[in-house]
Amino acid sequence: VNMLVFWASWCTPCRKEIPLLREIYQQFSGKGLSITGISIDQQTKKWQQALQIEKMPWRQLIVIKDQIVRIENIFRFTTIPFVVFTDETGREIGRFADYNESAAGLYEALIKKHLDSAIRQENK
Repeated sequence: VNMLVFWASWCTPCRKEIPLLREIYQQFSGKGLSITGISIDQQTKKWQQALQIEKMPWRQLIVIKDQIVRIENIFRFTTIPFVVFTDETGREIGRFADYNESAAGLYEALIKKHLDSAIRQENK
């Protein structure tokens, strides 16, 4: 399961969600979950400062300033934090917009469902 997390250093709800993402990462990173943070920061220095402060152990990317609108259109989002889940083929299996304190439970349920399904497919 792939988890794409769109965020920015200036986004307070995004920063509030990071501890939840850490819990998800710790629980599932060795079990088939891959997380990629994708920043839409327009100031690379602010993004780098946030990375140093937050110390997120998953892969981090930043969208080039003139490509932000294109990425927002491709993934069809207008608000952050925005999370897209895909399976191993790249097929979207879930999407969540905005910060929600109960998001960790929603993420966990989706991840478990799809990891369990993948394990069952491998065992056939």
